[in-house]
Order: sequence, then C-alpha cells, then structure tokens
Amino acid sequence: MELIRIVTIVLSMSSLCFGQTARDIARAAFKSVVLLEMNDSNGQPLSLGSGFFISSGIIATNAHVIEGASSGTAKLIGDTHTMQILGTVAVDRNADLALLKVASSAPALVLGPSTNPAVGDNVYVVGNPLGLEGTFSAGVISSVRQIDEDSILQMTAPISPGSSGGPVMDGTGLVVGVAEATFSNGQNLNFAVPAFYLSKLLASLPKQPAVTPLEQHAEGDRSTTPMLDTVVKGDIQIHHLTEIEQRGEALYKDARYTEAEPPLAQACAGGSVDACSYLGSMYESGKGVTKDYSRAVNLFSKSCDGGNADGCNGLGGMYGNGKGVAKDDYKAFDLYTKACDAGSAEACSNLGDIYEDARAVNSATCGDISNGCRNYPRAVSLYSKACDAGLADGCSNLGRMYLNGWGVAEDDSQALILYSKACDAGSANGCSNVGLVYQKGYGVQKDKRRAREFYSKGCHLGDQRGCGELKKFH
Repeated sequence: MELIRIVTIVLSMSSLCFGQTARDIARAAFKSVVLLEMNDSNGQPLSLGSGFFISSGIIATNAHVIEGASSGTAKLIGDTHTMQILGTVAVDRNADLALLKVASSAPALVLGPSTNPAVGDNVYVVGNPLGLEGTFSAGVISSVRQIDEDSILQMTAPISPGSSGGPVMDGTGLVVGVAEATFSNGQNLNFAVPAFYLSKLLASLPKQPAVTPLEQHAEGDRSTTPMLDTVVKGDIQIHHLTEIEQRGEALYKDARYTEAEPPLAQACAGGSVDACSYLGSMYESGKGVTKDYSRAVNLFSKSCDGGNADGCNGLGGMYGNGKGVAKDDYKAFDLYTKACDAGSAEACSNLGDIYEDARAVNSATCGDISNGCRNYPRAVSLYSKACDAGLADGCSNLGRMYLNGWGVAEDDSQALILYSKACDAGSANGCSNVGLVYQKGYGVQKDKRRAREFYSKGCHLGDQRGCGELKKFH
C-alpha cells in the first residue's frame, strides 16, 4: 500500500512538472484573461482586444490595442463586472507591449523561462476574437524568427481581430508569448511577442509605478504612428490585427453609419484601402456623414490605387455619373474593367450595362459590332459573372437578356428563374421584373395576384417602377 501511495504522489508531481491537459490550461487561464474595449475621445467604441493579469492590478496587452484610445474598460471572461482602465504603467512600442493599470485584480498568469520555446512545442492561445469571449485555440510553434537582435514566435494556433494581447501558453500553462499579429496574405501564419520581452518590461517597473492616462498616449499616437501599423521585420511583413477596421466594417454592414465613420476614418488614415472604400460610399450617399462627392472621389481613388476592387468600382461610378469629377464614360469604362478583373461583381455588372447600352466603348474595345458598338454577348458574359458571384442585380440584368433574347436564345423560363433568384437576394429590380413576368404572362399563366405581390416587394425595396405598376392595380 505504501508503494502504491508513493507511486501515486510521484505521478501527480510529474503531471504538475511536465504538463497539464488543455482543459486544465483553459480553465486556469480564463480566470486571468480579459476583454479590452477601447474608446476614442468622444467615448465612441474604437477597438476590441485581449489582455491578461500579470501581477496585482496590472494587465499585459499589445501596445497597438490601446493606440488612439482615450479611455477603456477590461472585463474578465464570463464576468459582468467591468474595470475602468486607469492608464498605463509601462509601454514598449518596439516590442508592441503595454502594461495597463486597473483598480481590481485577478489571479496572475506566470511567465515562462527567458528562453524561447522550441519549434514543435505545443502552445495554447486565449483571446476574444471579434469580441467572442473566451476563445481557446491550440497549435504548435512553427518557427522562432530571428530578425537582427530581436525575435518573434511564429505559430499555427489561430488568432483573429480581438485576439491581440492574449496570452500564448505552453503545455504547463506558463506564458511564453503575447498574441500579436497574423500574416494577412498567408494561411495559418500567426505571430506572438516572446515572453522575455514582457518579463523585461515588468522588471523595469518601480515599486510604485506612475500611471499615465490613456488620453496622453492618444494625443501623441495619431500624428506619429499609423493605427494599422505594418511592421516589416527582415523578409517577413506582419500586419497588426486590424481591430479598428473590423469594428468600423461591422458597424457599416449593420447600417450604423454615424458610429462607423470614426473607426473607418482612422483605419483609412492608417492605410486600410478597404476602410477608404467604405468611407467613399458613405460620402457619396450621405449615409452617416454630410454628402461630399469630392471627398468620395479622393477616398475611392486612394482605395483603388491601393488595389481595392470596390474602390475602383466606386470611382468608376463617380466618373460615369459626373459626381465630384467631370463626367467621363471612357474613364468609367477603364475603371470598371480594372475592378471587374480584380473580382468586383458589381463592377462586372456595371460593365455589362455599358456593353448593353453601347456607352463609352469603341471598335477597339468591344469588337466590330453592328448597331453602333453594342455587344450583347459580352454583356451576357459579364452579367453571368456577376450573378455567379452572388450579385442580385447581376442576376436581374441577366434575366432581362434572356427575356428579350439579347445575346442569348430567348428563354422566358430562364428569365423568371433569374429574376426570382435576384428578388430572393434582395434586388428591388428583380422583384419588379418577376411582377412583370406574371403580369404579362411571359412563359407562365398570367396571374394578377402574384404580379401585384412582386410589384409590392419591388416597391418596398425602393424600385420606383414597381411602385408605379402597383398603383395601376388600385
């Protein structure tokens, strides 16, 4: 019996010394990891990030998480209580680390040894990607990159916007790194700041460290450091997680345009061509901002020059409609072509409109076609490309070609299928066209009830033709 007891004790000690289960590591880490919510000078949401208690009242995170923030809160995973961030006690921008001061505390995670983990070692990351609290992921160290005198950990454990600043732990639960960035042009390429940089920063603190308010950092950050900092280390280009851009994009897609403008503006200023394109659309339409065509043109131009297809498409629309620039159909044609080739379904549909209507094309660009330079087959091809990519209006336009037999054999049934697909995807024009098919009996029996139903849908979605036809039923 005594031998069994001794063996049991030895096995238990071995488990503590040599590793824990992933479940054990997750359970322990959740008690120390926080969700950080940063706000701008107007108190508006700026970014989300992660952090973890490293000592009493001290939270470790990435420096880029707090950039531009004037205030912020921290909340333990699964808790409802929020802690006001009083400020910073230390910041190392070169290592992208910051130590935050809060009035409350929680169990501190333990830092690992000063040496880097080895390639192949298991690692675990806890964070709040996209604000999803308490996300636990696993992977291995795939490389330890030496760049001059610095080093950075490359790992397969996935991280996403909102994970920045979360702890990277080894198989014993010790912190070996701080989640920092993902390589935007690669697959499963994620990076972390080695823990010894954090140990060095923590050791530099005096017994009573001074607290610097966040707004003092914000005042200096905006003029010197882009919010979406791109760090080039050796031959590795690492893009910091774009929490601000992600926040702005989410608000934009939720039609909360006024709230989306500040983070999108900061992201655009920091080099995000996607954010510039969203902003251009807002200034063109006046959604959430005062309508400003000239500013929209500048934003679309910046986005397009950076390789964003939607930016090129937006700029094409400005030239095609003479908004903020002199009307130039040829310039619009070139921009739509560039955007379509780069994958913009809307640009392909717009280009199809040009070929269908014989606008801004000549024999050199559309072929030697009779009836001016109209090219129905080319329009059909472009509408098909747009429809296949999921653009509702592309499907509706393609349906029109089938209904009239333009560039394809006339096929009323196929037209109805395409119009219905467009309507189901939210195309006002598509819904009104379904109403037209039932009203006229194109390939189906005439049905005034269904015609009225679809004209009503089209009108509700903003199609004036649908509204006009609907009035005739009354």
